[in-house]
Amino acid sequence: NNLMTTMTMMQWRCGVVVALALLAASVAALEQFTPPKSDWSTFTVKTAHLTDHTPDGIDWLDTSDWAEWDGTVIDPSQHSKADFAKLICPSGDKVRGIRTLFYQHNPFSDPKNPTKAEVDHWHTLAINHVRAMVGYTGPEYEIKPTKCLHMRAL
Repeated sequence: NNLMTTMTMMQWRCGVVVALALLAASVAALEQFTPPKSDWSTFTVKTAHLTDHTPDGIDWLDTSDWAEWDGTVIDPSQHSKADFAKLICPSGDKVRGIRTLFYQHNPFSDPKNPTKAEVDHWHTLAINHVRAMVGYTGPEYEIKPTKCLHMRAL
């Protein structure tokens, strides 16, 4: 019985070590594409009144009306521009399914102070989400950030 308890504890410890290693690898694997010289000094000043940079931390967004996306592809050719826009962003200031996507990935290790690399990664997830909504899901449609693209955006 003591051997079983010892084995169980060893398996648990091993599992914790593996989980921590995977977490560390995923955090370390994030690459910053936003140029280091980009000025983020106003990033925290302008958002000082927010709880954090999560969907629920943005005080002017009503959390009760976040629309989900059920995975059904939205064909733009089947809708007017106004109807299509309403399907993608039902309330005008929120992309359908984006809150769920955020919490599925929890892209910021510190939601009050996300790094540029974490924000770059989140933007990649969000853009690919919108592209998936219109059926652009193959590898040829997947957004992969580049330093050149981010430099041009400055």
